[in-house]
Amino acid sequence: MPPRRRRPPSRQKTARARPAKASEISLDTVRPPEDWTLADGITQSILSNYLCCHFRGLLSLNRWGNRDKLKNTRFGSAFHEILDKAYSSGRAPSDKLLSKWLADYMAQTDDYTTKEIEQREEDKALLHAVLRNYFRHYREDFTKKTFKRVEKSWDVAWRGYRLRGKIDGEYLDKRGQIRLMEHKTKGRIDEERLMAHLSFDFQNLFYVTMYETQTGKVVKGTLYNVVRRPQLRRGAGESLKDFANRTAEDVAKRPEHYFKRMDITYSKKDKAMFQDELKAILDELAERLAHPSSRPFFRNRFGCETPFRCAFLGACASGSLNGFTQQKSLFPEL
Repeated sequence: MPPRRRRPPSRQKTARARPAKASEISLDTVRPPEDWTLADGITQSILSNYLCCHFRGLLSLNRWGNRDKLKNTRFGSAFHEILDKAYSSGRAPSDKLLSKWLADYMAQTDDYTTKEIEQREEDKALLHAVLRNYFRHYREDFTKKTFKRVEKSWDVAWRGYRLRGKIDGEYLDKRGQIRLMEHKTKGRIDEERLMAHLSFDFQNLFYVTMYETQTGKVVKGTLYNVVRRPQLRRGAGESLKDFANRTAEDVAKRPEHYFKRMDITYSKKDKAMFQDELKAILDELAERLAHPSSRPFFRNRFGCETPFRCAFLGACASGSLNGFTQQKSLFPEL
């Protein structure tokens, strides 16, 4: 019997491998991603995860995340978005424009349950209450300061590595010296502890390094702009409107409680010490990525609740990524 004729290659069907579901992935099989290398760049947030826990860093590099974390960071993300619009335009928004900006931002998020929808609306109301007072409290930002390169994405070659990130803004102080600005939202603020930490803060010095490398100009320091997230609780039967008004009144009465600014100066010695440490961290990560079998990514069991509850705690406890999803981009913030 003559052999069967095979179909021409152009007509043959090629079976595609079905991507594995999160529930099918065991943590002990997670390896460095194949669609990313250090040549694609590294952000301070990825390095921060890696320094807290090597395994958290590995999961972040593989773009794993969970829905709860996205919901928990919505307040801070929206806060950044609104300040970006305001400082980019050079003017404080009216209450009407602020409401529109918040509505536009919240419309980008997906909410699947009644509870999530209610939380989104509460976040929006609290943000409006805080931000309307923020722009009144810091009105001089729009009359006496000139901000440049607001929310600019940076991509910098540094000592054989590619550093990436987004700086909230820059301006000249009264002496004409360059200062960067960094916005943060926090539920609790321990000023003494925060000031001590900011004197060698990783994110601030990472951004200073990027800026000075790219521009050749000296950064004197960073203005750390902190807004406290309201800790008031909605009363039983209290309408959202009444709750928002009560919050706005509290912020207006106690602006010094909700709004903190810390002006941090970094010396040449501070910068040099950080850069030596950064180079050592990047070299270590490069070695671990190149030889994951001999230098595995291991869990830091002392970092699960420090400084906050790790988003991957449930995954490490169960040994599975069930309930987690992969983002399309490693750098969604850029």
